Amino acid sequence: MRQLCEAVGDMPHDQIVAKAILAGAVGGMAVAASGGGKDAVTTGFLLGAGMVIVQDGFQEMTDHELDGRVSQGEGYCMSVTWANVACAPPDIAFERDANGNYVKNPDGTLALD
Repeated sequence: MRQLCEAVGDMPHDQIVAKAILAGAVGGMAVAASGGGKDAVTTGFLLGAGMVIVQDGFQEMTDHELDGRVSQGEGYCMSVTWANVACAPPDIAFERDANGNYVKNPDGTLALD
């Protein structure tokens, strides 16, 4: 969390504030239009604005833009110790060594390619 706060601190504040206010206003208006009360509108505003700040902080920290699209496939576990677990990714997603054995992360989970 500290890294996120530091990353946000390095960003151009006027752009972040403008984007956060706009996103918050849209969120608040959407809640108000659907009949939400004062507290719900405030929450909608804060969530909309907060999401922009987190998104920009993430992008600044990782130099990777968040992909906001909905998943097109079924969800699966990203951290498994056996490839045959029901929620495991497709077998092709796992990293293998030269002998065809699964490569493991330091925490014992299988490495994804």
